[in-house]
Amino acid sequence: MPECSVRIEVTHGNYEAIRVSPTRFFVLPDHVFSEVEEIVSQEDGFVIVEKVGDAGRVAEALDTRGGRP
Repeated sequence: MPECSVRIEVTHGNYEAIRVSPTRFFVLPDHVFSEVEEIVSQEDGFVIVEKVGDAGRVAEALDTRGGRP
């Protein structure tokens, strides 16, 4: 949703725990794209999603964080 400017506040530890996987992201509950994302868990104020299919492959290819440990 390009027009969305809502910020999600997470601790640094939560951010790192979510982003350790290049295909996992946190989004607002109404910003899940079920065609390319599966809900991993629902937290207070946000949802953790995993990109799947082509979207997952693109997320892995564009990962600058080094991928999975």
